[in-house]
Amino acid sequence: MVQATVHTSTATLQAHRAALSDAIQDALVAALDYPREKRFQRFLGLAPEDFIHPPELGEQYTVVEISMFIGRTEEQKRALIREIQQRVEAGAGIPAASVEITVFETPRSSWGIRGMNDAEL
Repeated sequence: MVQATVHTSTATLQAHRAALSDAIQDALVAALDYPREKRFQRFLGLAPEDFIHPPELGEQYTVVEISMFIGRTEEQKRALIREIQQRVEAGAGIPAASVEITVFETPRSSWGIRGMNDAEL
């Protein structure tokens, strides 16, 4: 299971939501061999006063948080980060230097899916 949450300005989100979604999903497929049809994403567009960051990161500054089951290798996580940065830049035109990614891993027992604890599925 992998879920992505994207935080960026409302303007950037309105201009690039579809491209961001495709870039993230394509990166998951390429780096983790994740099923293409399993797209779990949330997009949070923020007003300037709610999204404070250093100006050198640019107006398109974007934070991507990836939550997933524990167990991927360090190389897979590095590849995922690299793929997201490259694909967001190529697909959405947001410079890789303006994209920050955090990967959070949790055990399956920390996920509730389809009305059950995932460790029980």
